[in-house]
Amino acid sequence: LVDGEGRDLLLRGVNLCGASKLPTNPVGSSHLSDGFWDHHEVSFAGRPFPQHEADTHFRRLQTWGLTLVRLVVPWEAIEHAGPGIYDDAFIDSLIPILEAADRHGCRVVLDPHQDVWSRYSGGSGAPGWTFDVAGMDIRAFKATHAAHVHQTADDVRDTHMIWPTNYQKLASGTMFTLFFGSETFAPQARYGGQSVQQFLQTCFIKSFAHLLRRVKHCRAVVGIEVMNEPHPGYIGLADLTRFDPYTCLHYQSVPSAFESMQLGHGRALDIDFYVRSWPFPTRRVGKRVVNPEGRCCWRSGTCLWRQHGVWGDRDGRAVLLKPDYFTRHADGRVVDFSQDFWLPFIQQFYDAMLAVDPAVLVMFEPVPQVPPPSIRPDAMPQLVYAPHWYDLNALFSKSFTTAVTHDVQRLARNPWALPFATYFGRRGVKRNYAGQIQALVDEGRARVGDRPVLVGECGLPMDINQRTAFGNGDYSRHEHALDALLWGLESSGVHYTLWNYNPGNDDEWGDHWNGENFSIYSDDYRRHGDIGLPLPAKDAVDSTSSNTDDRGSGDPLDEHEGHRWHSSHGGGRVLNAILRPAAVKLSGRPRRARFHLEHLRYELQLVDPRPGVVTEIYVPNWHFPPDRAVVTLYGPPVARALCPVCAAGGTFRLVPGRQTLYW
Repeated sequence: LVDGEGRDLLLRGVNLCGASKLPTNPVGSSHLSDGFWDHHEVSFAGRPFPQHEADTHFRRLQTWGLTLVRLVVPWEAIEHAGPGIYDDAFIDSLIPILEAADRHGCRVVLDPHQDVWSRYSGGSGAPGWTFDVAGMDIRAFKATHAAHVHQTADDVRDTHMIWPTNYQKLASGTMFTLFFGSETFAPQARYGGQSVQQFLQTCFIKSFAHLLRRVKHCRAVVGIEVMNEPHPGYIGLADLTRFDPYTCLHYQSVPSAFESMQLGHGRALDIDFYVRSWPFPTRRVGKRVVNPEGRCCWRSGTCLWRQHGVWGDRDGRAVLLKPDYFTRHADGRVVDFSQDFWLPFIQQFYDAMLAVDPAVLVMFEPVPQVPPPSIRPDAMPQLVYAPHWYDLNALFSKSFTTAVTHDVQRLARNPWALPFATYFGRRGVKRNYAGQIQALVDEGRARVGDRPVLVGECGLPMDINQRTAFGNGDYSRHEHALDALLWGLESSGVHYTLWNYNPGNDDEWGDHWNGENFSIYSDDYRRHGDIGLPLPAKDAVDSTSSNTDDRGSGDPLDEHEGHRWHSSHGGGRVLNAILRPAAVKLSGRPRRARFHLEHLRYELQLVDPRPGVVTEIYVPNWHFPPDRAVVTLYGPPVARALCPVCAAGGTFRLVPGRQTLYW
């Protein structure tokens, strides 16, 4: 990715935001159930925040150097009223938001966001009417265990990390299978004279083409993603009687695919029940009776997969008739979901978006924890590889310590590699995270070619370690974790957007979606935190080094913007780790770009810098206030911003008002 001067760009930013998965009317927080079933009559207008707040939030993100925004827009927000009926009032509300982003130098990638298909299958994304297309009854999902939905849970406070188990349950598994492969696996499933696959894919693509057409005039919009965290459903599942515990989360009631089909058909079954454990994430503790009333979640009264001969009855017992049904095409070829189903959809989406805006970038990601499809280097030249990365252990356990961390992704591939996937100490965390992220990047480039890599989601739960930081204000463990994460991203030289910046975050309900609490900003933290205080006297901070031009015409920020006492930081969490120097426009290829938080030292090495071309480095006043920031140059290829060592020289200009070093 380059700018108009041909300089390499290194983009950093945030996802905006977790609450955008949910409607504003009725209030969609996932622990609330009022109005939940009226899925045709909802509105997402006011997401990600009210228009009158837009300048405040984008100015803050600009101050923090996080100017790439992955804007969460679920399919439901556009087309909730029914197929082909678009909510243009919602899109109208987005346009002033996008204009405000441009005023503050932010660029936006539109994110067609989904988690486990839909709010009605326990996540976010697709409109409720998509289940009607498949012939499913969303009101029967709880009884049949077709989905765990926070809004209908018996205990809305006991919900952490249950939602990912929905990928293995009937509602989500069926919808993804139909969306990507009904023509292969459910040819009898028809709607409106078309296959369900063709109908749903066409609606999805047309919906986001409509969105892009409406907002492409906004200068901030530079890209659109294909789909957040796609999933194969049952496609490729080799064993319908069990899920792999190393790759599929087993937590609470865990029916197999075959058991889910029986439950949805109206059978009562004893289902394995799992609880948290160590060293493995969960362990089986027995069985629980599910669907004792024999309720059916199919409007026809018959399971779709039974109709297709996957299972049936023999001597009064359910029997699995085609155990390998989802592993082969009709001609006998072995199924490869990424290559056979995901890649063709990427191509369709790519072509449709470029037909609307020939300049748009299109981001795509693989199925989580699965390699991407192989793509020819010359195919789809405006395609950007955008995988996600999280410390899965910290995510599930909501705990973190530098004492010991594990390479969970390596353990998922080989559970016996524990001695080689264990790291100790703060340096060990950095090695662990950097190694995992580099492996993710290398695996991707080996299959998709030398394309730009944007890590579209990465972050840390803020309520780790029993939420103790909320009481005592000690975010040191969060700081160590996020510093290691960002160190790993810097080491790989990739673009990234943190999950997430959520203005509606609070300590009680976090991001208001399924118990998650990731936001790097919280109004609760603004109210009882120790930043966002009034500025000290002007002469206490308004000093500059002898080699800097601290003001320039057209400065977007005032002279104190970014100083750690400035009100722009109010509500920020773990800013010591998040606000870090970064080369954002480079005259050459970066060989090394790392911030040593413990020493407040930033190092940048460039390969073959172009003479006369200026490199721009974001230098946050938070760490490097104007009276302490010092720059040292070591020959043409190396620049260092040091604090508080007093040495300076070379050809550069440090502008604290812009928090930018021009070199």
